[in-house]
Amino acid sequence: MITINLMQKLNFKYLAFLLILIFFINYRDFLNVLKISFAEDLFSYYKYQNIIFFYVNGDVNFKDYIPVNTRFLGLFLQYLIYELVPCINMKSISFPQDYYCATYSLVFLNYIIKILLFAIVYIYLKLKINFSENLVFLGILVFVILLEHLEQNTMDRIAVFYLFLCLLFDEKKYFGNLLILCSFLVNEKIILILGIYYFIKYIILFKTKYKYCFISICFSLICYLSIIFILINFYDFSFHPYYEGIKIKNLLSIFSFYDLSILSNFVFPMIICLSPYIISLLQKNKFNLDFSYYEILIIISLLILSMGGGLKNLGRYFFHTLPIWLPLFTAQIYFLISKISNKKSE
Repeated sequence: MITINLMQKLNFKYLAFLLILIFFINYRDFLNVLKISFAEDLFSYYKYQNIIFFYVNGDVNFKDYIPVNTRFLGLFLQYLIYELVPCINMKSISFPQDYYCATYSLVFLNYIIKILLFAIVYIYLKLKINFSENLVFLGILVFVILLEHLEQNTMDRIAVFYLFLCLLFDEKKYFGNLLILCSFLVNEKIILILGIYYFIKYIILFKTKYKYCFISICFSLICYLSIIFILINFYDFSFHPYYEGIKIKNLLSIFSFYDLSILSNFVFPMIICLSPYIISLLQKNKFNLDFSYYEILIIISLLILSMGGGLKNLGRYFFHTLPIWLPLFTAQIYFLISKISNKKSE
């Protein structure tokens, strides 16, 4: 039934052509990201290349730390690319072949996910939100602009793609619940975001159709905690030293507004993510969209992660919530553009 509905509502020829076009347009960007990825300071923490060596050779020296090595879906896909996709060398990059190909597989994975994100945003806005073509196009444009806030060398974009999938299918009882349950294989931030999201939907707003979504994300949390327990107690894994003695001072640095990196990586991203809800409150206009102002709690709750990752990572964390408020933000921008156009035509 899902396939039939999609076929009826989506123009797959148009979508396929668009994705192929995006593939070629973004290829130069892929090469630039690949070059930048060999700057060692970019990988002071996110050593996904090491984990690939651990998968390939079984060398425990490359197993890396929790939570990086618990992002199983992205790591598995990166491993498949490492094994199956030809590793095309760039003569301007002189690194050992294994390290080069492991890095290449990570960058190539993000390149493919970036293209697939365009597809999932189109399908989500068109099918789930039921936007017109004009609104869908605007939504994709807004998404492209905001996408730059997600890292190109980590598993951020996979997490956001998976969030879109969960939201797209969460009303499909079995497939949707399975996707939500498997969140623990993707990223811990998905569990936090969807946990609060479905808590709001089911517990606070009493929307019973989200009952099994809430149960599924609860089980996903249990699975994630169980995996961490097993890895620590039976396989000698540990959290990254950065997380030792979770630092409350990281959260207190919120008041360091003189620090430009705090402004760009925390203050401004938080303002952008909260803006759709603030604008809606001021305008008292929900555009017939199914959202709640309680969703602000999802964005605020991500502050907790700053005690481990620091405020300079919070901008990325905030934009993991993009799938939740993108439709509202798109509708507000479209309304503003229409209002300005109408005034000019008078």
